[in-house]
Amino acid sequence: MSAGVRVEGFAELEESFKAMAEAVPEILEEEVGAAAGQVGAAMRARAERHRLTGRTVEDIQAEPVADRAAGEARFEIGASGGKGGRAFVLNMLEFGTTKMAARPIVRPTADEDMPAIVDKMNQRIEDRVTKAGGL
Repeated sequence: MSAGVRVEGFAELEESFKAMAEAVPEILEEEVGAAAGQVGAAMRARAERHRLTGRTVEDIQAEPVADRAAGEARFEIGASGGKGGRAFVLNMLEFGTTKMAARPIVRPTADEDMPAIVDKMNQRIEDRVTKAGGL
């Protein structure tokens, strides 16, 4: 007595995987960009406007950075003007000075808001990649 097994659908599965692989870079860039916007908004909601210039809130930036060659998508948090600009003021607010208590923005956002933002981002990425593959 002999038994046989026939498995079909490998060609379709291969096409699904190809579609998923092609869609991933764009999906990652879009979803990381959306997460960066949410993190930036959460940080700005915690920040106080500078009493003279009112600029502190607007100076906070969270920008997506994508490197398709490296297969990487991330976001960077910073301030307008770079190291010599408003980042100096935001650094003093985050860590305080000898004459001013710290009024952190980044750490509370990272601890309280980012886990939920990242979880939602990961779920959206999974859903979109699955949909791109027709699964």
